[in-house]
Amino acid sequence: MPTLGIEFALRLDGLALVFAMLVLVIGAAILIYSGRYLGRGKHGVFYLLMTAFAAAMLVLVLTDDLVVLFVAWEATTLCSFFLIARPGGAARESAIRTVLVTAAGGLALLAAVVTVAIGTGTTRIGEALSHPIWGEDAGFTTSVAVLIAIAAFTKSAQFPFHAWLPDSMVAITPVSAYLHAAAMVKAGIYLLLRFSPPSRASRCGRSCS
Repeated sequence: MPTLGIEFALRLDGLALVFAMLVLVIGAAILIYSGRYLGRGKHGVFYLLMTAFAAAMLVLVLTDDLVVLFVAWEATTLCSFFLIARPGGAARESAIRTVLVTAAGGLALLAAVVTVAIGTGTTRIGEALSHPIWGEDAGFTTSVAVLIAIAAFTKSAQFPFHAWLPDSMVAITPVSAYLHAAAMVKAGIYLLLRFSPPSRASRCGRSCS
């Protein structure tokens, strides 16, 4: 979207590499385990949703654009909703409670993205985090920090947003193991690390469009 300055730009640094390996290696192990866990049968939708979730997580940790980060963040929420709700019955109620909490965190992230984009004049994460406004405007920095913390806490099931995690465990074992133990919860941790002061001060990494 060139008129808005939004690009599918990717950034690979140490932080992104660690989380990308977590998504890919553990994801591959979970998918191999799923083949034995589910057995023979028609499980195409399950594998499609799991792969979509893994792709969204990978984009989330590799992107160098705030808008793409938000889209990937919400894509993980949507995929997790369908995966949790697949068994039907009570699982759907748990999935709804889960998506309500995580979607609320998504709104906080959206507010943070808009605030950063307006304050720094760019949606590129690397450029935005190295902008001098972080040290010049305490109100801006505090507002973004609070919004990022809310988004991360909801995604990572931290108090007081932790109630959704036990609900989500109604999903089958591969889903619970990947989404809520190894990947989705880590998205919140990644967000905090990406916006931490050392990350803002550093300009290392590779970017490509």
